[in-house]
Amino acid sequence: MDGKPLVSVIMAAFNVERYIERAIRSALEQTVPNIEVIVVDDCSTDKTLAVVRSLADPRIKLYKNTENRGPSFSRNHAISKAEGQWLAVLDADDWWTLNRLEDLLEVAEQYNAEVVCDDLYLIEDGADVPWIRYFQSREKVIGRMDDVRVLTPHKMVEDDYAVLQPLIHTNFLLQHDIHYKDQIAFGEDYVFLLDCLVQGAKAVIDPRAHYYYRSRPGSLTQSAAAGWENWARLLRELSTSEPYNLHRDVAQALQKKIRDASAALEEIRARQLYSQRKFFAAASVVAAHPELLISYARHIKHRLIQ
Repeated sequence: MDGKPLVSVIMAAFNVERYIERAIRSALEQTVPNIEVIVVDDCSTDKTLAVVRSLADPRIKLYKNTENRGPSFSRNHAISKAEGQWLAVLDADDWWTLNRLEDLLEVAEQYNAEVVCDDLYLIEDGADVPWIRYFQSREKVIGRMDDVRVLTPHKMVEDDYAVLQPLIHTNFLLQHDIHYKDQIAFGEDYVFLLDCLVQGAKAVIDPRAHYYYRSRPGSLTQSAAAGWENWARLLRELSTSEPYNLHRDVAQALQKKIRDASAALEEIRARQLYSQRKFFAAASVVAAHPELLISYARHIKHRLIQ
């Protein structure tokens, strides 16, 4: 590869021998050829390393952690090795359409943006086609996404773009010393993108889908209750921390999201109590949170007609 790459693709990898070749090939086969793919293996115990080495492409740079440190550490390691003008994040079990980088770079140039995000195809492991696009699944919250939108810190929190994987100008990250936070075990992608926005990045969202987001067994999935608990915990941490609490509209949006998460947890709690036939306890939860009454009544009706 002559000169510096235009785009550095960073990838944290852990026990993804079945998936990583497709992810890497989707990067190597981009219509923008001037790229590098930086893979950081997080002490995989399967054949992940062997698969990456077998690809034997000079654009691939492979590093291995000395101990298992998690995705944030691995991505930061990859960023420290990146030489591209732009940086793109690709999870090792996902993949891209082959024109993704070309399209996003065109949008970045058109809007003079430092961060560009796109829609995602949500696809089950082993499926041939996605079941839905991410923006379609969230139209009740964000509305219909037909045109390029500017993404602000407030809209990031209000609309909750938690799973977007951005293309970012590398100089912006370096100038503002932005990196993944190792101490965050949940929602690190969300915080990373939010950090870019609160530091003043001009960011836009391309409504076209170029990213295949795979849902697979053994990935970091969890129960609904655990998910909401972790989400509420993260939001509370952000709401009491700088620089997020210095932006009034962001702080207000965080508080609303905390209330939404708490309501979701209470609804889950009420349903669990009802399923355990603890009717009085379930009713007590609903009485303390009247906004749950409609959902709770719908749940009871469903159970009665089964």
